[in-house]
Amino acid sequence: MSDNDASDGQEKSFDPTPSRLEKARRDGDIALSRETTASAAYLGLYVVAASGAGGISIALAQTLRRLHEAPAEFTMLSDGRAHVAAVSLAKSVASSGALLLAAPAACVVAAIVAQKAFVFTPSKIAFKWSRLSIAENAKQKFGPQGLSEFLVSAAKLAGVLALFLLLFAGRYMQLPAAALLPAEAAAPALHKEAVLLLGAVLILSVAIAAFDAVRVHGARRKRLMMSLDDIRRESKETEGDPHMKQSRRERSRALATNRMLLDVPKASVVIVNPTHYAVALKWDGPKTGAPVVIAKGV
Repeated sequence: MSDNDASDGQEKSFDPTPSRLEKARRDGDIALSRETTASAAYLGLYVVAASGAGGISIALAQTLRRLHEAPAEFTMLSDGRAHVAAVSLAKSVASSGALLLAAPAACVVAAIVAQKAFVFTPSKIAFKWSRLSIAENAKQKFGPQGLSEFLVSAAKLAGVLALFLLLFAGRYMQLPAAALLPAEAAAPALHKEAVLLLGAVLILSVAIAAFDAVRVHGARRKRLMMSLDDIRRESKETEGDPHMKQSRRERSRALATNRMLLDVPKASVVIVNPTHYAVALKWDGPKTGAPVVIAKGV
């Protein structure tokens, strides 16, 4: 019987315990905000663009210029030099692309790790017929979670379009002219505009990611809320049945009492309260100082 079936009819008004959250995480139920990972990617792109992307862009433009000015070097496959030129071009493009993508990739990985979302769950990738169900997919897409994700994406799209119109409304005549410039001159101009746009998109993305992270984590916490029976069941699984715990405590107390009774014959004096208590003291004279309690009990 599942937890949901066992808790039918009970109000789940208790916050999930740490063990329930960890078990859900191991089962693949994680709170991963896609907007947070997207904003991390924008952050990496902005860092690259604002720091060293200008030089990388110029070097890449100079490399690609060869393809534009001398395409025969790359199309005459019968010539051995064509292969060498093509390999050189591919290496230059690959190295430049790797430098541009390394920082965004690192930021995305850091964002996923920060959300504790790196979990490998084989059951999540196993085939299930329910995933082919039109009704289940429609429920997922058009349910509360699907609609909230759609609203977040729509708000982000509207914000990016508004930023684009605001930033480039006065530049719509200047940017097309960059196509007429030499590659070495066009790259810095386009780089400046790209940094400006990325900075604006980054600010918008961080604001949306903050809201989305709260939404995703709140939805997961609400989904994992517990009833009183859930808490009792978890307590039995993690700490044992309360009746068994009480029985173990009584046995431990009995063993401790039996050990003390074995020490009573060694006592120098036994002080007894006629009502309910007794204490056994051992004293070896002035050389040992104060008497030592070796047994006590009801």
